[in-house]
Amino acid sequence: MPYINTIHPQVRDVAAYSSLGCAVTPEDLSRFWKKNLPGGYAHDSKWIATVGSPGKYRPVYFNIIGSHGRGIPVSELLSRGYYGMSASMDGAYDKVLAHTGLQRITFRLVWPGYENVNWTRSIQIYNENGPITRAGLAVEIAKIISCFVMNSAYEPCANQDWQLHPAKITIKRVVLVALHHISEGSWQAEVLVDV
Repeated sequence: MPYINTIHPQVRDVAAYSSLGCAVTPEDLSRFWKKNLPGGYAHDSKWIATVGSPGKYRPVYFNIIGSHGRGIPVSELLSRGYYGMSASMDGAYDKVLAHTGLQRITFRLVWPGYENVNWTRSIQIYNENGPITRAGLAVEIAKIISCFVMNSAYEPCANQDWQLHPAKITIKRVVLVALHHISEGSWQAEVLVDV
C-alpha cells in the first residue's frame, strides 16, 4: 500500500507515463491496489422491503487532503489519532452528523465470510464539546474496525479471499472510505482492502 506523507505537500503534477502503457490512465491505477469490500455497505433488504428506500442521510466520506485515492488507511487513523489526522484530513472539523439530530448511532460492520458475526457498536455523536467531527468519527470507526479484525483473526471464514488473518488480510490493508446510513440509527462503513 502506498504511503501518504501528510506533512509534506503531495505532488500535484502526475506523469502521464505508466508501465502499463495505454491500458489505463493515471487516475485508473488505484483499481490495481484496492478492492471494494463486497456488500460492505449494502442496504439491509428487510429495511428496503419495509420502507422502500435506503437510508435518508447522505454518506460521510473520509479522504486525505490532496490525495488522488479514496479513503484513509485504518492503521493511519489508529496511529495518528484525532489530533494527528485533523491536520491532514479533508474537512476534518466538519460536524458531519449534527444535522441528523441523533445523539448516537449504531455502527454495523459486515465482512464477507463472517456473515454469522453480528458486529454492531454504538458511537456517541454528541458529547460535552458538541457534535462529533469528521476526524473524530473516522477515529471512532477505525477503533471498531480494529477490534473486529483482531477478534475475527482466528475465527473460521467462509470466504478465503476475505479472511482476516496475519497471513491474509490485516488492519494495515484496510482503508475506510465512507459511512453510509442504512436504517433509522444504523450506519455501515464502506471499506477498501489493499490487495
